[in-house]
Amino acid sequence: MPTEKKTTKPAAKAKTEAASKNGKPYEMHVIPNTHWDREWTYGYQETRMLLIDFIDDLLKMLESKPNYWYLMDSQTVPVEDYLEVRPENRKKLEKFISNGQLEVGPWYTAPEEHNINGESIVRNLVMGHRLAKEFGGKPMKVGYSPFGYGQASQMPQIYQGFKIDTTIFYRGIGTWDTPRSEFIWEGPDGSRVLGSRLGSKARYNFYFNVWRPIAYGMYWGDRQYFWDMEGLPFHLCNDQDYMGHFYLVDPQKKYRKEKLVDLILQARDDEKQHHLTRHLGFLHGMDSTAPDPIEFEILADAQKEIKDDKIYFSSLSTFMTRVKEEVDWDSLEIKYGERRHPGPSSPGAHIWGDVVSSRPIIKMLNTRTENALQRWAEPFTAFSWLLGAEYPYKILEIAWKNLLINHPHDSISGSGVDQLEKDMVYRFEQVQGISDGVLRRALQNIQLNVDNSDLDKREIALTVINPSPYSRTEMLTAVVDIDERLQYGDFSLFGTDGNKVPIHVTERHRDEQVVRNLIDVTLALIGQRVTFQFMAENIPALGYKTYIMKPEGRRMGTPVTLTPSLNTLENEYLRVCIDDDGTLEMLDEQTGQIYENLHYFVDEGEAGHAWQHLAVPHDKKINSVGCPIEITLVESTPFKATYSVTYKLQIPAGVEYLHKEASEDPTHGWHADKRTSEMKEYPITSFFTLRKGAKALEVKTVWDNNCRNHRLRVFFPTGIAAKTSNAEAAFDVVQRDIDRPEGSPFYETPNPTHPHYRFVEVNDGKAGFAVLNDGLREYEVTDNEDRAIAVTLLRSYMMSLCTVTARWEVHPEQELAQCIGPQERRYAIYPHAGDWARGEVFHAAENFNLPVKIAQVGRHKGKLPKSLSFMELEGAGLVFSGVKQAENGKGLIVRLFNPTDKAVKGSLKFFKPIKKAQLVSLEEIPEKEIKLTNSKTVPLSVAKKKIVTLELEF
Repeated sequence: MPTEKKTTKPAAKAKTEAASKNGKPYEMHVIPNTHWDREWTYGYQETRMLLIDFIDDLLKMLESKPNYWYLMDSQTVPVEDYLEVRPENRKKLEKFISNGQLEVGPWYTAPEEHNINGESIVRNLVMGHRLAKEFGGKPMKVGYSPFGYGQASQMPQIYQGFKIDTTIFYRGIGTWDTPRSEFIWEGPDGSRVLGSRLGSKARYNFYFNVWRPIAYGMYWGDRQYFWDMEGLPFHLCNDQDYMGHFYLVDPQKKYRKEKLVDLILQARDDEKQHHLTRHLGFLHGMDSTAPDPIEFEILADAQKEIKDDKIYFSSLSTFMTRVKEEVDWDSLEIKYGERRHPGPSSPGAHIWGDVVSSRPIIKMLNTRTENALQRWAEPFTAFSWLLGAEYPYKILEIAWKNLLINHPHDSISGSGVDQLEKDMVYRFEQVQGISDGVLRRALQNIQLNVDNSDLDKREIALTVINPSPYSRTEMLTAVVDIDERLQYGDFSLFGTDGNKVPIHVTERHRDEQVVRNLIDVTLALIGQRVTFQFMAENIPALGYKTYIMKPEGRRMGTPVTLTPSLNTLENEYLRVCIDDDGTLEMLDEQTGQIYENLHYFVDEGEAGHAWQHLAVPHDKKINSVGCPIEITLVESTPFKATYSVTYKLQIPAGVEYLHKEASEDPTHGWHADKRTSEMKEYPITSFFTLRKGAKALEVKTVWDNNCRNHRLRVFFPTGIAAKTSNAEAAFDVVQRDIDRPEGSPFYETPNPTHPHYRFVEVNDGKAGFAVLNDGLREYEVTDNEDRAIAVTLLRSYMMSLCTVTARWEVHPEQELAQCIGPQERRYAIYPHAGDWARGEVFHAAENFNLPVKIAQVGRHKGKLPKSLSFMELEGAGLVFSGVKQAENGKGLIVRLFNPTDKAVKGSLKFFKPIKKAQLVSLEEIPEKEIKLTNSKTVPLSVAKKKIVTLELEF
């Protein structure tokens, strides 16, 4: 991963006299560790083979020294990956995990918090804790997360939910922001943890300041290999393999004992400038580095030579416990909310936050699989379990592990080799496949319990299923297969109240559908396939509603159109006009606000890499306004209308590079000078869809990316005099300043981009404008009067890896980073009244991300009514996160949160009586029993910005 560029100097002659603090000796905690990227420079399997060698060596060292401790980068997944190949070593590992010599957890994997949702963060910690216990130990209770590109605002509360009251990280915070290492970090709900950014060189200070000079005679910046160095270099150099790395098969070290005292005391003096206590964290490890027996000699000799201070092998837990015991709490700075301070205006100290726009396919697949697993498979499986079905714990665990092993920072950020993307796509597909299969089985069991015994044999039932914890009314499209023997000429649709429901048939043709009988042979349903549209009114919260199709000669329709005039879409809430330049003019009927010049594209050069967008010096920025366009009416029915607009851009084919040898700056491989003079046709087509009753305009944009090294964004000028943007984050809505006055961390920088989850919004208190998405992670709000929301659709770059710190290895052959080929993005435009809370932007984002499903079923006897809510969440502002079987297997876990700045009262209603309800921590440890006055309703009182987890027994 990228690290800060620093000037290298040999350690100066240090003072050897006592360097006590408050009359007590300094204690230097040497904490051996590795930073283990599961996949990054190499794909997973090659990395795992390195892991096997590493843990084999580590076990030998742990066995030889009972006072040797090792930090497994706060993860448990490396142990699992190792044991899959070395199952015979399980007892050895369990011994060292149980006695604390090997610290694992609290995480399962090492996630990047701005690319995943809050439920995934919590479940990562749940899985990490569970496996640490299964391996015979306790999870490390330090929030060690040096792997994040900034820290999410709610992490203090999340950590406290696992009884973790200390944290260590360094991206998003530094000496420019926090001069001393220790600080208090307070989340938006008021939760606090003791934070540390460590000191000099953060997680590898002992490694670079002491061990490397002693073992190799090299310092921080010595990164060049010379052919006459001792050791055996090995490299495959045929024309297919030459891009691979050299390996030193027999590296030669030398113990330079004469440097020992000076190096350690100099390191001590460096750390003293940062730490507020006499306990100094000396972290010894680097990316994917193995332990070295020389460590034992260094510590043994240091303990003999250094009399006035203490130095010893320690664990991260011990170090943070000592700091917590001795720190002067009154002297600590308090840092609030998300930590995304970019640092000084220099590439070396960049927060590397632009990872949110690299490899967009990964981000979109992640959002869709999180939705499939968390919001469809688990909830309806839980309800099916309450109806008597078995809970498929093991297959869901497999799905969760596949999802979570896609969440390590370099994986979900896309900041690795192409093999990483290939493997992640495969794992996402496994999660999707499991989620779909589990959901179908749950819905089948639920349907078995629904009473449709009163249907005539020629009637067909449609069960509309709502994944949201509130009722929804939506325009739906059903595709129904009708047996030819039913002799449907025309048909009507009826609601549960017996009233006829207006429909509009869009297609009808003869077809065959497969019918699986797992006892008999597979059958064929022969007849006609009918596609029709209708409005489903008041679909119950996290439940279903049944509609009945009946054959008859007349059906109820409606003559209303959503395209009242040329190039115009209009329903009850919105009027959208497509202008001659392809931009939109939108009227929000609720507020009377008119938005103009919406939806234009800007394409610009990209000279950066996975971690950072860098502008091309002599750029050609291409704006879709002014380019030829083509407008087509695609569909117009009483329920839905779609226009397409094709923007016929021409953009540069790529960028022209100055070869890296021509530049004195080694920090980024090759250096782009300008975009090419060669231009390519670059048509982009956007489909604008407005549905009856919808408050948002849906957009699908498709194109074929045939160019390289560029960034494509879509702009929405709001004209709203907003001072801040509001973006969904993990269990929160984060408010960020738009303007950057003096004193802002972004002062005198280019207008920054920021991460968001499902929406970004601006408002002036009276009217607001939101852009919704299902996997686009990066936005900017312009700092001019337009207050335009810009969302990044694609960032195409040459693959570069900072394998050698402060230098970049360039891999132009890794084409997936360029995103070549067909592209599709989905987003929606949602104007509203008031701020984001009053405008129910969360509901709009949820509806866009979680469309309802429809099941076609026949006649069957059951005990459940034709319409039912399994669970309903009441309370304006409360947001549902997930429901699953409790870790103890006894009840249900329900999680929700309040992202607003005010306390909210509400309730959680269930379809069956609750025997016991209690508040539990995120770790699912009981905290407080809840008294119920109604057996089916749990009262809620949720403080501002609070996450609530309930355990319910039925």
